[in-house]
Amino acid sequence: MIPATMLSERDRLFNPAFLAVLTREMASAYKQERDRPLPVLLLFIGLPLALQTRSRSALPGGVGTSMTSFLERFPAIRLGFAERAASLAPSVRKGLLYAISKGLVSLESGLISPTTIVRRVRPELSDEVNEIVSKSRFVGRWLGRAGDQKTIAALWGVRP
Repeated sequence: MIPATMLSERDRLFNPAFLAVLTREMASAYKQERDRPLPVLLLFIGLPLALQTRSRSALPGGVGTSMTSFLERFPAIRLGFAERAASLAPSVRKGLLYAISKGLVSLESGLISPTTIVRRVRPELSDEVNEIVSKSRFVGRWLGRAGDQKTIAALWGVRP
């Protein structure tokens, strides 16, 4: 096993266990907002938004900002997003599989449902990790208000 101190920042942020936690947080926030499970496609849009510094720092301050108006005001955020999301797809997929295997979420008919888990004491996390977790929750809620998955994918230039 490689000591955590020898892992790169990218390796730490894109490891399956961390992505599994983000998957559960996003699915939980989406369900809270929409009262239905998160479509898998939206995970492949939402996690890149939360993980990539460029996207994460540009997100609006509240879920009341519509995705359409946000993208109209900040069209540059879409530039290269589909490619960045595609480059993260293998990691997102591994995180989803890890989340399922550890019972953090369930997957049925292309929909991700958070499971009820017992909260454990979390270790002290870096500011960046805390921000990513928080943005994952935000993105889950924001996606829940944004419309159907095909519309959201089209807005971000992502093909299902």
